[in-house]
Order: sequence, then structure tokens, then C-alpha cells
Amino acid sequence: GDVQIINDGSTVRKRLFAVGSEGENNNVVYWDYDSASDTFAQDPTVLDVSMVDAAVDNELHLVSVRALPGAIMLAGKDGAFFFKYSSAADSYSLMNVPGIAPTEKIEYSDFLCFNSGLNDGKMVFVILRKPTGNKDSAMEFRSFDPSLQENQISDILKEIALPAKAQRITALRVDDSFDVMLDVKQLIVAHKQGATILDVVPV
Repeated sequence: GDVQIINDGSTVRKRLFAVGSEGENNNVVYWDYDSASDTFAQDPTVLDVSMVDAAVDNELHLVSVRALPGAIMLAGKDGAFFFKYSSAADSYSLMNVPGIAPTEKIEYSDFLCFNSGLNDGKMVFVILRKPTGNKDSAMEFRSFDPSLQENQISDILKEIALPAKAQRITALRVDDSFDVMLDVKQLIVAHKQGATILDVVPV
């Protein structure tokens, strides 16, 4: 999983997320961090994903969870999902991601969100699509504009073909770190033939 840092204006909370294995339905869970004792909660909280059509008993087939301040992204056999965080209610609500293919023959193995690099308040979604078998994978690119009242997430704007069984996207940030709040300069994608490195150029 990933550690999500949520700043609600008065306190900073850290949250450790985890998802289950690819082969079985599993809950998405998280543990809150207690800075006073320097420990995570002993028992996890089960994330409410019941609003997802594919969820059975609040469970999903997932392989990846990505955490940002204000959102989490999930990907796996049942699709790719974006949940926006509300600090007032300490809850997560599902937002529609256009263009997600039916999951009978398609899996999604990773879901990443990063700044547009133009200082315009917009974000870029990168979703890794992995067909079953040895068919080519693809990276799907969408925009996310939180200033819009409707249709904040665009349909697919661009696709990049990749070798089969692409599994994970790693984002290298502008200062050669992995700080999720910084702009991205390279995307590194692991797949059946090794890895592909892509330079990110804002346009």
C-alpha cells in the first residue's frame, strides 16, 4: 500500500493503505498513524467501496492502491476507481472515470495521478490497462480539473502502447525523489520485457 498524508488545516494525519491479492476479493483497509506514540492503529479500518458496481460484500479484486492528499486510486481486475476525500466527513466518495473498459477481458494494474506541470491546478491521470493473455498493454492518459463543476475527469486523451503484462508505474519527480507532491519528470513502467522509461514533457 501507500502512506497518505491528509492535512485538514489543523492537524496532519498519516494513513497507511493496503489492498489484497489479485486472485481473490479483498477489502481495502487503512491504519491511522498516532504521532504521540509513533505507532499505527492496531486494527485497520475497512474502506467503504460499496458504491462500486463491481463490489461484492464491500470487496474488490485489486492489485494497486495509490494515495494522495485528498484522494485514493484503486486498480485491479474489477476496474480502476478514483475516490475523493472529504476532510469534513472523513470519508471517501467515488468519482466516475470515463472510458473504463468492461472488465471481462481487461484488467487495470495501476493508477497514478500527478500535477500537470503547468501550475494551472490541473492533474493528469495515468491508468495502466492490462488485457488478459499476452496482448499488448497500454497507458491511458486523462486530465482532472477540480475547478470544473461537472465532468472534472476527462475521457481518454492519449494512449501509449506497452508490452504485455505491464504491472506497475513508478514516477520519478523533478528533484529525483518520489515525493508525491512534486511534478513528475519520468514514468517507469515494468512489464514482461523489462521496463520502459518515458520522459514527461508538459505541453
